[in-house]
Amino acid sequence: MTFKLIHVGLGGWGMDWERTALATIADRVTVTGIVENWQPNIERAQEVLGFTPKQCFSTITEAVSAVEADAVLITSPPATHMDLAIEAMLAGKHVLCEKPMATHVDDAVTAINISRETGMYLQISQNYRFYPAPTKVVELLREDVLGGLARVNVDFRQWVHDAPAGEHPYYDLDHPLLSDMAIHHWDLMRMILGCEAESVYVQRSDPTWSNFRDEASATAIVVFTNGVVVSYRGSWMSSDTPTYWAGEWKLECEEGLINWTSRQGGPFGTQGDKVTIRTRSGTEIPQPLVHMPVWGRSAGVLDLMRWIETGESSQNSAANNLGSLAIVEAAITSLQTGEVEPVRIPLL
Repeated sequence: MTFKLIHVGLGGWGMDWERTALATIADRVTVTGIVENWQPNIERAQEVLGFTPKQCFSTITEAVSAVEADAVLITSPPATHMDLAIEAMLAGKHVLCEKPMATHVDDAVTAINISRETGMYLQISQNYRFYPAPTKVVELLREDVLGGLARVNVDFRQWVHDAPAGEHPYYDLDHPLLSDMAIHHWDLMRMILGCEAESVYVQRSDPTWSNFRDEASATAIVVFTNGVVVSYRGSWMSSDTPTYWAGEWKLECEEGLINWTSRQGGPFGTQGDKVTIRTRSGTEIPQPLVHMPVWGRSAGVLDLMRWIETGESSQNSAANNLGSLAIVEAAITSLQTGEVEPVRIPLL
């Protein structure tokens, strides 16, 4: 018996979900219906993916009444996430929603409260957690392999700037670095450090020739409740060697350094994941990583299945993910005020 999904949002990223993340687990997951308002996307889904007109709907409520589903997958634009998630939960369906889960923390809290009231689970697709490298780093820190952690440095570098001004969708995206991309890195910080952020300071560092409306390059200092300070540098316009999508991490510990990177992207799966210990004497020790036959977004879908089957909450539950969204909100505020901003996580 397969896990049945209604898939909402079949734009470029939604189609990528179908072709890669869902295709990988097609033996366990079936999409029974799609929800999409833009006719060209519907036609493409029918032509490329084989959906019939009877499987295509304009609202979640219509889809739920017409086809069987265990949950709703939301891959629509970020501003629509929580309204759609609420509609799905009120219709009696569990939800797996792309990040960021909401534009504002207060909107996320509203959805989390509805999740609790309806008994429907709300999970966020923070897929970078489901890779072997960060999992190994958590293990090394938990086992205190190199003694106490002193500080963390993270670098993310990509080049998305070849198109002329006005001709790339990222150029006009709201906060393409701090919200759309760095939320993965904020979330990994929380996962690895095992605690919440306390404050954040952000300085925009876009060059004068940037075609982006909002920040595409920035430097941030994030202080966590355990006292660890994380230095973060991210850029969509870096001429340096590109990093993998999870970035390049250096964790300075009492007895040495942990270097790691993850999510090479494309067809490489987990091949690029790497963790290395460097002792204070300079010895480099590559760390063995666990084999993950299913990773990333695909693993997130299976994690929701497990949650539904066992009742044991996902590490990517909306309630847990609230801490990552709160860093995004504080980072954007800091960018605007030029001040150190507290990370406010509402009590649920």
